[in-house]
Amino acid sequence: AYDGAFGLKDVFAAQARVIQGKPYAEAFEDFPAHEATADDLYFYENSVFPGLIQTERYMRAVFEAVLNVTADEVDRLVAGRVARQEAVYRDDPKPPRLWALVDEAALRRPVAAPDVMYEQCMHAFEVSRLPHVSLAVVPYAARWHVGLLGSCHIVERDGIPRIVNVEDITDGRVSEDPVTVRRVALCLSLIHISEPTRQAEI
Repeated sequence: AYDGAFGLKDVFAAQARVIQGKPYAEAFEDFPAHEATADDLYFYENSVFPGLIQTERYMRAVFEAVLNVTADEVDRLVAGRVARQEAVYRDDPKPPRLWALVDEAALRRPVAAPDVMYEQCMHAFEVSRLPHVSLAVVPYAARWHVGLLGSCHIVERDGIPRIVNVEDITDGRVSEDPVTVRRVALCLSLIHISEPTRQAEI
């Protein structure tokens, strides 16, 4: 309410999350619950590995790069992301199918120390071998594509995309608007089919 009254974006709300110990931005709070009940999850990341397949050391390096984030906040953010990963690695109930596309930049960008990057790449390889996970790389050879404008996540149930998370420099937004969901799904499909012969399955 204070943010709205003073025309601010996520200033008072951010401090409220710190006080309350919440691991997610307000707009993202309900998204993990949707992930956990999905039939299929579609992810595209243009600069980092998807959060659901990140190692703890890698995600810590990602969060520590955010300005004005305290050590306690990093711990909460890491704990929240680790909790989200349970949906992928559980046995019962059956985990959702995970379809992930990452730009080649995610593999090459030195987000963390070399040993952390090596650990992350090997972890991604191991996760990609799970029967319900498909992980592919969009190579630099694909040149420019719409995914370079921003990352996106799609939750699908009963064969229909239901909700999306679109990330940008302002921390992104979650939408259940059917038009927005269809548009994001279309963009993701365009990334996937733009250079089909040049995508490299991990």
